[in-house]
Amino acid sequence: MDAAVDIAISPRFNELRRELLDHRAKTVDWWLAATAIFLTLLGIVAVIIGYLSFKRFREIEAEARGNVESSRKYAEEARNLVGEIKERRDEVNSLVEGMTAEDVQNDPDEAQRAAKNVRGDPSASPISQAVAVAVLLQQQGNIEGAIEKWRAIAIISEGSDKELAAQAWFSVGYLSQEHKTNALETAIDAYDRAIRLKPDLAVAYNNRGNAKRGLGRHEEAIADHDEAIRLKPDYATAYSNRGVAKNDLGRHDEALADYDEAIRLKSDNAEAYNNRGNAKSDLGRHEAALADHDEAIRLKPDYAEAYNNRGAAKSDLGRHVEALADYDEAIRLKSDNAEAYNNRGNAKSDLGRHEDALADYDEVIRLKPDLAEAYYNRGNAKRGLGRHEAAIADHDDAIRLNPDYAEAYNNRGVAKSDLGRHVEALADYDEAIRLKSDNAEAYNNRGNAKSDLGRHEDALADCDEAVRLKPDLAEAYNNRGNAKSGLGRHEEAIADYDEAIRLKSDYAEAYNNRGVAKNNLGRHEAALADYDEAIRLKPDYAGACYNRGKTNISLNRADEAHRDFETTITLARGAGDETLASDAERALKQLLDEQVP
Repeated sequence: MDAAVDIAISPRFNELRRELLDHRAKTVDWWLAATAIFLTLLGIVAVIIGYLSFKRFREIEAEARGNVESSRKYAEEARNLVGEIKERRDEVNSLVEGMTAEDVQNDPDEAQRAAKNVRGDPSASPISQAVAVAVLLQQQGNIEGAIEKWRAIAIISEGSDKELAAQAWFSVGYLSQEHKTNALETAIDAYDRAIRLKPDLAVAYNNRGNAKRGLGRHEEAIADHDEAIRLKPDYATAYSNRGVAKNDLGRHDEALADYDEAIRLKSDNAEAYNNRGNAKSDLGRHEAALADHDEAIRLKPDYAEAYNNRGAAKSDLGRHVEALADYDEAIRLKSDNAEAYNNRGNAKSDLGRHEDALADYDEVIRLKPDLAEAYYNRGNAKRGLGRHEAAIADHDDAIRLNPDYAEAYNNRGVAKSDLGRHVEALADYDEAIRLKSDNAEAYNNRGNAKSDLGRHEDALADCDEAVRLKPDLAEAYNNRGNAKSGLGRHEEAIADYDEAIRLKSDYAEAYNNRGVAKNNLGRHEAALADYDEAIRLKPDYAGACYNRGKTNISLNRADEAHRDFETTITLARGAGDETLASDAERALKQLLDEQVP
């Protein structure tokens, strides 16, 4: 049974074993296949990684080679930069060593940068360091310190570096000339030293010429400018400065030729246009002068001197209000511009604004206490306000500061005449004429004083001389008419008054005086017409009112005379003329007494 069972079971067992073996075989095949696939994938990944690694390696290798090249390039650039920095440093040092005080003035920003660079460079030479210190001292406004530093550089370098020493002495001269009061002789001495060391230094000749001109040594100045031009034929500034010296000597046409050449050489030369305008004004060509000053201002809008000079040209043309605007601008641009304050004061005086003018003259004197012209002008303004004693005091100061000031003697004489001190006035007129023999105004005023003293024949001689010297001087004809009237030569006097009025149509005094002469000839109606015109021109003219009142009495016009005398009293008292007021009161009293039945 067991055998039968075995026989029965044996096929099933064999079948199961085959199934197991097949299953194991399939499992082994699957694992073998999976392993093959895995190994294949792994190989592929390895190949990809290897390729990528190789590619990256080549990239890294290329980058490394590029970095080496870049490093070499950067190293080369660094070496070049170091060389450039050294070259630039050497240039800066050289620039500073060749710099003068005038260069600092002309380009302060560049000078300051260069000086600071040198001061920060420990390898800079001692000379560069010294010059840099001088430059910075000048920049800081320490002019005395800068002068002393330049002087030390000059003395130290004279034996070893003549060019540097010349540069240093030139800078001493420049700073002394431009920034110190009463230092022109010092400047000239420094320029002399610079020229001895460097005889071809054209700029030193030019500047020495300017300094000599400042001392009134105009011929010597011209000689220096000649030499500057010989050394440097295209030196526009030297032509312009030579023109100024010639203009100061009254050689205006020669000056114009120099200014023309300066402008030809440098068409944007604002200073030459300005100076040419001044010469044209001196020649009486005021409109042409205005055109030059306009051009100077166009080229250099902050040119204070050009505004001032344009104002002067406008004043010469009688355009005082326009002139004031130019003087205002000159002062705005340069608040210490004494000349502009002085000219503005003159314009205000010409407009009758004497109080305003005084404020400007006061400012001039504050800025320049030794400027004789400012005292002279202030004296004139005070006389215009009737402050004759104060006017005399100012003219005294003008004469003290400038003993040869002929105009101050003349105007002091006028103030004394206004006070009735005619004999003292004559002494001043005599001195004015001694100092300036062609002084027509002084002859005219002396004639007027002689007439006031009753010396009419002597007065005629002086007025004749005034007319000879200045044929268009209306005041001389008026005063000569007064002298002739004093001699009873009324018709001749009227002819002189006619000429005075022809020359000066708004001459109120000449109308009044002609009225007096006509009245003396019994031509009362004609006299009244002249008095009316005098009063129309000058409504506060007390003397003309008084004379009209007297003539109205002659014409039996009591009411008109009454009004004239009352007006005279008011006007005369307002002007402080008590003598005329008293005369008018007496005339009015007499008129009233005669009207009482």
